[in-house]
Amino acid sequence: MAVKPGYYPDGVTKYTDPFYKCVCRNCLHKFWSVTVDIVCSKCGSMDVFYDFDDGKADKELERLNQSKSEFIRENQSKSEFIRENQSKSE
Repeated sequence: MAVKPGYYPDGVTKYTDPFYKCVCRNCLHKFWSVTVDIVCSKCGSMDVFYDFDDGKADKELERLNQSKSEFIRENQSKSEFIRENQSKSE
């Protein structure tokens, strides 16, 4: 398929469009991309949030950081519970 004049190879993004602000949902890397066929340059994941609005990308990163923190707290509690029960059984 031929690339339309004035467009990047994805066929969607014009040369004059602003960069997408991106956040990788796998490794939380924040970066810019020119096209919508986005792959994280840090970990290779294709699970990437993207928007022209930098504020929305910041909010997504904040949401992901909060989710990750909650996940870590939950698993630390489980680990502590397991350690306590193992020491009681010994």
